[in-house]
Order: sequence, then structure tokens, then C-alpha cells
Amino acid sequence: MTLGDWMDTWLDQYVKGHNKPKTYSDYECLIRIHIKLSAVGKTALKDIKPRNLQSFYNHKSSSIALNGKGGLLSPLTVRKIHAIIHKALDQAIFNGLVPCNPANGVKLPHHEKKDMRVLTSEEQQKLLDAIETDRLEAAFILELGSGLRIGELLALQWKDIDIDIDLEGKTLQVRQSLGRIRTPGEVQKTRLIIQEPKTKSGKRSIPLVSGGTTAYCFYIPMSKVISCFHKQSEIISVIFYFCLNLDNFLFYNMYL
Repeated sequence: MTLGDWMDTWLDQYVKGHNKPKTYSDYECLIRIHIKLSAVGKTALKDIKPRNLQSFYNHKSSSIALNGKGGLLSPLTVRKIHAIIHKALDQAIFNGLVPCNPANGVKLPHHEKKDMRVLTSEEQQKLLDAIETDRLEAAFILELGSGLRIGELLALQWKDIDIDIDLEGKTLQVRQSLGRIRTPGEVQKTRLIIQEPKTKSGKRSIPLVSGGTTAYCFYIPMSKVISCFHKQSEIISVIFYFCLNLDNFLFYNMYL
């Protein structure tokens, strides 16, 4: 059994069904493109040594990435590849296939985290001016006021919010996230999925405090759809001035 063969087995038996679809999709892509096609991927599992993996990581850090983009692999991507190999080899130890993990002790490329930069007040105002009357204005305003992840924003449904002209005491519920996964072998190369938030604390309530930034930003787009509610608050039709409300999602791109 080669390392590549074991990675396929590990992916099918220990990752699929035990992790989020997005995690499985990301692992499958890195294994298929970078690990299985490499010399170390074709090496017998029992013969893998730390020096083999070190040579593999060094090569990946300095060679052209096989990702179709013609660029160098980033240190973060090399570290992700290592993390996958390390997890698979840990499982191989439990299965009695190898005596120890050869991924221990290798040197990985340095990855320097970049400081997050937030928009200044002047930049926020420029953004508001630029998106005024744009079909995505409401989505940008809500994002600016709430700080949601893009996937969380796009997964919002009408049941997640309180529709009321008076926002005092109202909340915005974050329950799920929209993601895109790869579908190798299918006609469509990717597809959209709804999944749990990235972290356990991702499920949360965002208060819409009257007079606060979030409430102010949220009130602007919501005030534009209040007139769409008729017959004692029953929804007859809701067109969110820039997108059709299908499947109960606030933001819906009919072309996806």
C-alpha cells in the first residue's frame, strides 16, 4: 500500500461522513492534486521517512503549484497539506500500519499572519456613497453593520430576522452558513451547500439596538420591504429590491 492509497482509504473511511462536506471537499482536492501525484504519494506507506516528507514539503514550497494558476504554493497551503498527511498517519498508527508518525519533526515554511485591517469612518462613508442605489446595497449595508462572514450573510433566511419597523429589542439569528464545495467527476465542478457555522460559537444572536450602528444599518434595507407585507403581516410576495426571494433566503442569486 502506498501513501496515496492510504490517503484515499483514510479520506473515505475516516473523513467522509465524520466531518463537514466542505472539509471533505478541501481534503480530497489537496490529496488528489498534490499528494497522490507526488513521489512521496507513490512511496510504500511502510517506507515513508521524515526525510521523504521534508523533501516533499521543500519541493512544494519552491516549485510551481499544480493548481492551474501557475503560481507558487503558499506556506499556508503547504502547512494544510502537512496537517492532512499528519492526521492520516496518526490513524495509520492506530491501525497498526506504521510504528510511528514520520510527519513528526519536519520543518515547515514560515507562515506570517497578516493583521486584520478595518475600514476607517471615512472609508465606510465612501463605501456607503459608492453602493447607493446598487442592487446589492442592502447586503453591503447589512454586512457593514453586522460583521457577518460572507457565508453567514448569504445563508440568512426570513425566519432569522424580526420584520418590524420598530427594531427595539429585535435580534438577527445566525444559524447556518452558505459554502461551495468541489464536485470532481460531475458536470458542475462545484455546488453550493448550506452547513453549520464554522465554529460552535458561530450560532449566535446579534442584537439590533435602537440607535446603534447595527440597527441603523439594518433598518435602511428592511424599511424598503415593509410595504411588501400585506394581510395582517402575511407575506404575499417579497421582492427585496435587488433580488428575488426564493426558498425563503434574503439574498438569492437566481443565476447560481
